[in-house]
Amino acid sequence: MYEDENNLYHYSYRKGDEQNPNAPIDTKNYAEDPWDKNPGGSPKKKGGSGLSGKIVALALVCALVGGFIGAGVSGAATKVNKTSVQVSDREVAQVQTVKVDGKTQMSMSEVYASNVNSVVSINVSATTNYFGQTVQTAASGTGFFITEDGYILTNHHVISDASSVKVTLYNGETYDAKVIGSDEDYDIAVLKIDVTGATPVVLGDSSKVAIGESVAAVGNPLGELTFSMSEGIVSCVNRAINVDGTPFNMIQVDCSINPGNSGGPLFNSYGEVIGIVSAKYSSYSNTTVEGIGFA
Repeated sequence: MYEDENNLYHYSYRKGDEQNPNAPIDTKNYAEDPWDKNPGGSPKKKGGSGLSGKIVALALVCALVGGFIGAGVSGAATKVNKTSVQVSDREVAQVQTVKVDGKTQMSMSEVYASNVNSVVSINVSATTNYFGQTVQTAASGTGFFITEDGYILTNHHVISDASSVKVTLYNGETYDAKVIGSDEDYDIAVLKIDVTGATPVVLGDSSKVAIGESVAAVGNPLGELTFSMSEGIVSCVNRAINVDGTPFNMIQVDCSINPGNSGGPLFNSYGEVIGIVSAKYSSYSNTTVEGIGFA
């Protein structure tokens, strides 16, 4: 996270809880119903509409389970008005892997299928000194292959101060990764795992990106929802933002960017990587904002 005057930015990597034995325990109940509009109040009275609501819900469930159930219920109720439910017989489309050549435009499903094996999930462990005590921390992010022999590109802030880095592939295999080098100013890092036959991405030309162009981010949001894709458009190009006193010109996008997406690829509709997901704009003058990410 970094702050520029009244603008608050968050790096989009997920940092785990610090295991500090003397830290106070947060007793807030996060399982509380977020839709409860009457917190701490007296129990709500159950009106007569509850039964009708249940009947409507049951009818909807019956309709979704199958047309024959809905037809049977309708037939039992009346012999005059027959109700039929149309059930789609559309088969699930089989998405074909398309070779990324920079010339063939793809659907977003094809972009995902053609590139998901190039994306990796990164989990980092670090040991820090917290008021004289050793504290274990964990973080997660995303990366992608740039060579067949296991070189991976990600963000510097994902692996900074790491004592160990593990990389998980789309097929579920996990490898220990070595940090080859990184640049804090440009927020870039290169990792290496011992693997052959990896599928590298195809790098595009970010200078040719146009506002309104479709883009997709594939990453590891929250460190758990691995290999998720979010779709959006380019909102602005060459957007100048200030990171710790260093100006950057970045691509602004409106696709969902969350903690754990950092270091992941931003694809165009040709399946090429045109940026590295780095940060999201989370607030402005104490106002929460959504749909503003940077690569």
